[in-house]
Amino acid sequence: LRKDNKFEEILESIRFFMEECDQVQGFQCLIDVDSGYGGLAEKVLQHVKDEARSAIIVGLGLSAPENDLSGKRASNDHSHASFQRSRR
Repeated sequence: LRKDNKFEEILESIRFFMEECDQVQGFQCLIDVDSGYGGLAEKVLQHVKDEARSAIIVGLGLSAPENDLSGKRASNDHSHASFQRSRR
């Protein structure tokens, strides 16, 4: 039940900002893919997609940089971008 309450709080915050806009054109989202927040973000963005069908949603998955054996920061080849335009 507590999880549902937190989810509703997040949705209410998003609704508040959507109502402040004259016309919602899109959303830019930075999503942590290394934790459980990726699943939460998917549920929230699905709801946003249903609420603002004409909005463009850009989601960028972020992960922690990996280190190689020498301790230097390795390049992150796991970066992904998702572009989706909702249909009416």
